[in-house]
Formats: sequence, C-alpha cells, structure tokens
Amino acid sequence: MPQSSRPALAYEDIGEDIGPGSPVLLIHGFAGTARAHFTPLIAALEPEYRIIAPDLSGHGRSAAIERQVDARLHHADAADLLALVERLALDEVNLIGFSDGAETAIILAALLGDRARSMTIWGASGRVPPQPIVALYADPEARIRSWPTLRADLERLHGFGSALPMLTRWAAAMEDLRASGGIINDDEAARVQCPTLALAGDHDPFNPLAATQALVERLPHARLVTLPGAGHDLLAERQAQVIALVRRMLGSPRV
Repeated sequence: MPQSSRPALAYEDIGEDIGPGSPVLLIHGFAGTARAHFTPLIAALEPEYRIIAPDLSGHGRSAAIERQVDARLHHADAADLLALVERLALDEVNLIGFSDGAETAIILAALLGDRARSMTIWGASGRVPPQPIVALYADPEARIRSWPTLRADLERLHGFGSALPMLTRWAAAMEDLRASGGIINDDEAARVQCPTLALAGDHDPFNPLAATQALVERLPHARLVTLPGAGHDLLAERQAQVIALVRRMLGSPRV
C-alpha cells in the first residue's frame, strides 16, 4: 500500500506501559491541545499507562499541518489518528476524547474495530451544537465579550493570527453539517464494538443532555454517567470524579 504524503501529527508518547489495558490515546477538543485539555489526566495516568497525546492538525504542535475544516472534519481527524495508531503499531488502544475529540473518537473506534479496547468520552452528543452557540464562534470579535483574552490564549497555543480563522472556519463547518442534517457520527456509533463510558454535564451548552442520551442509545456497549450541575469541560469542573471514572474504565477487564 502506498504511503500517505500527509505530514504526521506531532504527539507525545509518555508514561509507563504497566497498567491494565495500556496504551491510552487522548483526543483533545476543538481549539485545544493534548496538554491544554488533558494535563491533570496525563499526570494521574502516566505512572501506570503509556499515553499517546497528539495535537490534531491545525492545533498546537501540529499547527503547520493543513486542517480539513468542513462537514467531514471529524472524519478527517479520525483518519489522521488512525494513521498514527498504525505508525505506532498499536495492537489495541483505549480511546479518551473530549468535545469534538469525543465525536472523533467514536469514528476512530468504528474504524479500529476490536483494536479499540475501551472508549471514554465527554462533551459529546453526535450532533452539531445549538445554533446560538455556533453563532458566537462565527463572529467572536462582536459576540464573545472576553474575545481579547481568548484570542491571546488561542494564539499562545496555535500561533499568531490563528484565533479568528480557527473559530470562524469551525463555525462555518458546523453550519455545513447542520445543513446536511446536523449528524456527526450516527453510522459509526452503531459500529463501535468496545465498552464505552459517556460522561455528561446536565448544563452543557454545547450538548443538550437529551441529545447525549440519544447518542449513548446508539452506541451498542455504552453507559452514561451524568454529573448534575456540570457543564462542558468536565475534567476542569469535576477533576477528581472524572479521573476516578477514567481509571475505573481503564482497569476494567475487556469484554
């Protein structure tokens, strides 16, 4: 098979390969990086688990890799991650995804089949976020009150001048998805073979709880844990609880 000419994602390969079910692949969310979204989890897991922590195309250490930002962006990310799994010759892998990274994890799990040992996701519903949320990112200069601070934070992660096009292109991609039905990964969700833990905050503005519940029903081997009063970034809001749930999932015997 001919080798792809697409540049490889930048990633960290860290930790100890001694925990049950190691290794673990972390998939960060939109506008983040592996370290920005998962630092507390990395610190908790690296004494026992081998952790593969890539930055997705157009983000962080992979900012120079051209990003496909359209209605197929999650599938493009999954293809990049599958290439990384193949490059590392991983016979099996646990997937952990947050937000857009959780949507991508579902697609990747379907591609991996029985090589996906487990999947833990939060901040996902399989659906485009509500239109008022997407509208904020379509015009962040006018609609996001903390825009100067957010812009500075994003440009520290992804490079000078990256913030505005990153947000507006994502918003356009979400509207393209909405125009085609607003569905991200229904077909793939039905094909996921591995045990799945879905975490949800019942105040997540990006993912109404009913939509996340419907996603879990489409995943054949999934269970949902709802965190009352929590929002979107559950690791930041409920760090100890999320880490404990992740560790329990990783330590569970494969079914």
